[in-house]
Amino acid sequence: TLIANGDINIAGSLNWSGGRLSLTSIAGNFNLSGSIAADSVALSAGTIDLANGSGIALSSGSLISGRDIQLVTNGGIVLSTVPVPPAVWLFSSGLLGLMRVSRRNQSG
Repeated sequence: TLIANGDINIAGSLNWSGGRLSLTSIAGNFNLSGSIAADSVALSAGTIDLANGSGIALSSGSLISGRDIQLVTNGGIVLSTVPVPPAVWLFSSGLLGLMRVSRRNQSG
């Protein structure tokens, strides 16, 4: 259990291997610009700032190991979009071309 009377700022990764990581008594702000890796994570009773959003939030699961994340907030969370790399467009157009050639070979 991590109890903070002030702000918690994590700019990198927080790796926790001691079982459950519980952030339950945060009197200030919890700012995370990196990632959390833990068996189980619980956030509550404070102001949580995730991706330029704020509000009182509850979250559970692990952000790195692929578990589901449940987030409940009374504030707003704004997520910035990530552009699709050009390689995805090239791959999809090539895949469509291969499908077209395959259909022509099957019908002919």
